[in-house]
Amino acid sequence: DRKIVWINKSMAFIHRCDHEQVIGKHCHAVLKGCEHPCKECFLVEAIASGRTQVVEMGMDVPGSGRRWGEVHAYPVRDQNKNVSAVIIIVFETTAARQAMQKQRNYTELLERQLHSRENGSGNVNQHNGGALSVRELRQHHVESVVGLHRRHA
Repeated sequence: DRKIVWINKSMAFIHRCDHEQVIGKHCHAVLKGCEHPCKECFLVEAIASGRTQVVEMGMDVPGSGRRWGEVHAYPVRDQNKNVSAVIIIVFETTAARQAMQKQRNYTELLERQLHSRENGSGNVNQHNGGALSVRELRQHHVESVVGLHRRHA
């Protein structure tokens, strides 16, 4: 029936509730603020399949802004090997998401710089200072750039 049997203080704080007052309440009401269960609930899948489910979720945390976490739902089996509960553990992924976004931004910047320095043949113009300098590449933490030399027919 997806009712909360235990919640730690950190999770309760994130969801703006008292950890003792939510025991016995439906997870969708406490964690999502919804009257009805989620349409595609990963907890239902964990219970039905008996396998761990992993989803990434974002949430606005009081005083911290938007935070991201990888949510793992681990099925717990009773003596008859039936799933009787699901343990939810959240692994913080905000810093990793921010680092990936920063890397994507660098890649897009370098692509724009390379395209702006190509000559009409599609080759990077290495004459007249057209190629990216080592200083520019290091500034953006680039390990290497691999290019293709296009031959003209």
